[in-house]
Amino acid sequence: MFRSTIIFLFLNLLTSPLLWSMALHEQAQLANSGLRNVHMLLEDRLQNRIDAIKKELSRIGKLYDNGKMGPREFDTQKTLLMKELDDIQRRADQVGNAATSIVTGCVSTALAIEKERLGALEARKTAIGATTGAQAVANEGTMERLKFLTDPAVLKTGVQYGSIAILAGTAAFYGTKTTIAYIERKLDKQPDLAQETSRAGIVERTVATIKSWWQTEEPVPVLSTDLVFAPETHQRLATIAERTGQFFEKGLPFQHMLLYGPPGTGKTAYARWLAHNTGMDYVIMAGSDAMQRPMGQDISALRELFDWSKTSPKGMVIFIDEVDAIAFDRKRNPDRRVVMLLNELLVLMSDPEVQRNCKVIVATNRIEDLDAAILSRCGEQMYVGLPEQPEREKIFKIYLDKYISNFTVPVKENGQKKMVQLQLGPDLTDDVIKLAAQKLNGYPGRTIEQLVQQMQVECCFSNYELKKEMFLRMVDVSMHDRSAH
Repeated sequence: MFRSTIIFLFLNLLTSPLLWSMALHEQAQLANSGLRNVHMLLEDRLQNRIDAIKKELSRIGKLYDNGKMGPREFDTQKTLLMKELDDIQRRADQVGNAATSIVTGCVSTALAIEKERLGALEARKTAIGATTGAQAVANEGTMERLKFLTDPAVLKTGVQYGSIAILAGTAAFYGTKTTIAYIERKLDKQPDLAQETSRAGIVERTVATIKSWWQTEEPVPVLSTDLVFAPETHQRLATIAERTGQFFEKGLPFQHMLLYGPPGTGKTAYARWLAHNTGMDYVIMAGSDAMQRPMGQDISALRELFDWSKTSPKGMVIFIDEVDAIAFDRKRNPDRRVVMLLNELLVLMSDPEVQRNCKVIVATNRIEDLDAAILSRCGEQMYVGLPEQPEREKIFKIYLDKYISNFTVPVKENGQKKMVQLQLGPDLTDDVIKLAAQKLNGYPGRTIEQLVQQMQVECCFSNYELKKEMFLRMVDVSMHDRSAH
């Protein structure tokens, strides 16, 4: 955004005198054409985000229809997504209003200059007729020096550069995060299957390099406060992370890993934590995303992701969620497309270059559906189960601290905007949290996080405080909604 603003100011400095000379109808049309190009550019970026939101709405709708999501959770997520859609539409309206203002200003300026030019011509005729020949010659010389203001070629060139200035200015002030992410994605050639990655873009890498000239590297934390497993599971996962870092330092081939168990138990979070703990990059993809691509393009997209991952100087953790979508047991599902995708995945995981640079972690909720070949590629296999009572209490406290105690919301009072801190009621004690954790026996950590997010929304409409009565009521409602399905 800073670079775009500098370009905007520089172009304005160069083109301001030319813009002031815009007086012909042809030049106004050119300015309008330039603004239409702005609209097309920004609408394309905004439409990308709109399509992503519609896809997410469709996904949670299917979860709700299949009974995998409760009504309150569905309504909350749907409300947040619809609010984002409204925000995007508001941005589009702002761009349209800005463009209209610019065109109106250009046309008004053109008419004013044209009127002044006609008045100057009339004054010139009068001066020539009323003054001596010498004065007429002097006036003629003055008009000759000002002739560039009404020269069609100059005006046309001015409007062309003016259109560029309008484009740069509008993009600078009304560009969205989607536009910046799209540009960096193309510059870095980030693979289409990458849902999320920690690999820095060009700007971040440049800044980090410059900082490294005078700053020492900060130590990587060894624990994550948001990661909660049973003690024995946590110990084993921590040991795997420690050895993974040593493998990369010694140049040894990585052991690929399989995580399986109920949804929402922290498998994806562990992949992020493992990458952060070892100083590696990570990339997350879903097997179902590959299946949504046309036959042939799915294999190309998968190969592209692995080729891109091999180029990371830090090493890459490749996390494949829902791997059963592309690694289904060939004996039970001999579909040609699934078999081809599975064969490609097996070849990529066995590639010596991939093994030296990438640790592949595959995850599934249905290990019984996986092909035997994919199991044989994973030297480390780990079951990640549902949290027990102590873990559920800890998860509750983590998310109450994250979404309530350390969360502020903007509020308008008497026309003034201020930030209000959410807070826990004094009656919301450890015993109350323990009771709630007992009630949610058999629930994954993701469900607890979503429940606390719903409590956050309710707090914003209840004097910004989460009290015991509201807390327990929402726990009971969440249990009822899920048991009904």
